[in-house]
Amino acid sequence: MLFRSQIVLTAVKISPLILLAFIGIVFVRSPNLFLTPVQVEGPWIILLMAGVSATVWSYAGFPNILYMAGEIKNPAKILPRALIGSTIFVTITYTLVAFATGAIVPHTVLIGISGGFANPFEYLPLFAAIAAPFLAIAAFTSMVGCASALIMVQPRMEYAIARDGLFFKSFGSLHPKYGTPGNSILFQSGLAIILIFFGGLEDLLGYFTLSYILQNLLVGRQRHAQNSLVSQLLFTPGVREQERHHREVVEEVIDFLELQPYRDKYIAGLPYGVRKVVELGRALATKPKM
Repeated sequence: MLFRSQIVLTAVKISPLILLAFIGIVFVRSPNLFLTPVQVEGPWIILLMAGVSATVWSYAGFPNILYMAGEIKNPAKILPRALIGSTIFVTITYTLVAFATGAIVPHTVLIGISGGFANPFEYLPLFAAIAAPFLAIAAFTSMVGCASALIMVQPRMEYAIARDGLFFKSFGSLHPKYGTPGNSILFQSGLAIILIFFGGLEDLLGYFTLSYILQNLLVGRQRHAQNSLVSQLLFTPGVREQERHHREVVEEVIDFLELQPYRDKYIAGLPYGVRKVVELGRALATKPKM
């Protein structure tokens, strides 16, 4: 049932974007396009990369489907098609939406936006009267779709971690009827609801991104911990020796991935590309076996 509802939500939330992309075709000859470029500071390639990075970041969730590979029929065939196809689709859609926005919204309005966004539907006579509620409904549907997807994806990660013995065993059990990680889903949804009452989006992000790279990579060594909880609380000589070994392994990973310049920096302030390298480093720190 959840899978079907996710398909419906996805179709509904991308409908306004596709509509905008088609409307943009009508405005190909718009006077807002093909303006004489203004002088900007810095190499154009740097500005282009900055724009592309922002776009890539907004589609950072595309690998999430991999977490559900165990529940997909013929994943060797389906997953590559899904990953490549969705990437191509989103790239084309982003390009067309950006083109349509530039054609519909006056250039002076676009360059004057600071910390906000432009609503292209405000400049279309057919949608002008309902532009604000139309965009609000589209945004709400998009957030519901995102939440629905994360409810499916995130609990599978907790389930896998529990099955590896790195999390509470109760999270490694499946629902007897539906075959889904029921305990993990309930915990994930309940925790999200509780955290909503503790602050806004920036506060919630701060809870999970305000850690140093060194600390983050050390999490990957947790599976190799061999000391009891009591010995860890007392920080016995055996625990200290193991801690030194873990740090040596992590330092090797940092050097291998050339993360030394970011070693003692908060992850929250790092570029998106560096964050992805940190995720790779955390996986390498576990010393996985193929």
